[in-house]
Amino acid sequence: SLIPVAIEAKAYGGHIHGIDPWSIPACLEGMEKEANKEWWTQCAALQRVEQSFLAAVKYYGLTDTVDVVKSTSREAVSRFEDTSISYLSIDGNHGPPAVEDGQLYLPKLAPGALIACDDTDWEEGGVFYVQQMINYLRDNGCRFDSIVDGCTMLIKE
Repeated sequence: SLIPVAIEAKAYGGHIHGIDPWSIPACLEGMEKEANKEWWTQCAALQRVEQSFLAAVKYYGLTDTVDVVKSTSREAVSRFEDTSISYLSIDGNHGPPAVEDGQLYLPKLAPGALIACDDTDWEEGGVFYVQQMINYLRDNGCRFDSIVDGCTMLIKE
């Protein structure tokens, strides 16, 4: 989903930071559901997906628009000043780190920022952590905008 947003950002002179550790251990952090653990553990395609993503960035001429940050969101948050982000798409780990993503990046959001929270219906060990993150954002100055294909859109007040 970063590529279409980056194409638009390029058209308007914007810049995108794509943060992803591309790491199976990071994907497994907080996972409790055996089916999810097994899927991620067997996900040999992860590196191929990363290479495909990097190739798409190059193919669409986005190397000057997209800053690829190979790290966890926890490690990358210090790169951003408070109120410096106008669009945030959260499609990371769907376990407890999802809640942390909301907590870490909320201060980085500018007033009026759009937040896209993907996979809102993902269940992990009986808990919907992405939904907990959305609730945290809503309780802390973000309002609901819409839901599109399992992606909840919020706006920071």
